[in-house]
Amino acid sequence: MISLQHSLVFYDIKSINGYSPVGSKRLEQVLPVNQTAHGIFVPRQTLKNILQTTGRLPVCQAVLMQISTIIVNKADYAAFSRQFQQCGYIEVQPAGSRNDLYVSLPLDQTKDWDTNSPFVFPDLAGIKHLKHDNNTDLVRIPEHNDTTILIFPRLWWYGYSADINGYSLPVVADNSGSLVQVSVPPHLHGMLTLSYFPVTWRYLWFLPMLALIGLMTLLFNNRRQNKLV
Repeated sequence: MISLQHSLVFYDIKSINGYSPVGSKRLEQVLPVNQTAHGIFVPRQTLKNILQTTGRLPVCQAVLMQISTIIVNKADYAAFSRQFQQCGYIEVQPAGSRNDLYVSLPLDQTKDWDTNSPFVFPDLAGIKHLKHDNNTDLVRIPEHNDTTILIFPRLWWYGYSADINGYSLPVVADNSGSLVQVSVPPHLHGMLTLSYFPVTWRYLWFLPMLALIGLMTLLFNNRRQNKLV
């Protein structure tokens, strides 16, 4: 949940290692904020960004980001009522303030969100999301004849990789530049593994070992000098 200027957004996007994505420059392109520690959004620009489809996918950015509920000022709701309806959001009830409304997706449209399942296009019968944790997703991909796009509710960053049965797949940012997208070529099926490992660790993993060797060398030399004395 992030505080907005007259609005709240409940979202379920995973950041790197599961930490809050507030402050991400990529995310702020979609959810622009005033520069405060509490992530106060610019309401109308934010609504404009999330209540629109991106690229050729027939789904709004808010749904890809798994935003289930928005508390919105009545004036902002009136200005974006058509976009809310096109994205599947319905007016639920007044919020605590007389000028605010709870606007949510129907529960049947969010039933798989508790497992952070990816959005799949085109719809593919038999696909199954098997595992989700901070750094890994496992998805069983059945046989298919068209390129299948999966958009994961994770904040994209350098270090993601994906493969199916050892065959490497490119991992890119979605059209908004904020979420993780993987495209599976036709006829490629099996277990898709999406994983994250920090890019910098690949080059710096040996530094703790060097530090340990240096410390052991220093202790050995000190002990040797003490014996000579």
